[in-house]
Order: sequence, then structure tokens, then C-alpha cells
Amino acid sequence: MESIHYTKEPPADFGELLNIYEELGWNSLGLSAEELEHSLPSIKRCT
Repeated sequence: MESIHYTKEPPADFGELLNIYEELGWNSLGLSAEELEHSLPSIKRCT
């Protein structure tokens, strides 16, 4: 398993994030990578 780096920057590849979510069983809604990208708050809205 590769390292997981915590950051407040959005991931460069939401497909990889989706893979992690699915491996951890966190994708109970069955989101696609595109849906996952749109469901996360952007940095601009958080600051």
C-alpha cells in the first residue's frame, strides 16, 4: 500500500481517491469519480 498524505488541497486524480474510498468501504452511495469530485467542498468555499 502506498502512503496517504493529508492536505487541504484537492486530489489531482479523483479516480485514485475513489479507489481508496471503495477499498475502505466508504462509497456506500456508489459515487463515480466525477460525482465524488463535485460532492467535496472546494478550497475557495472552505476559506
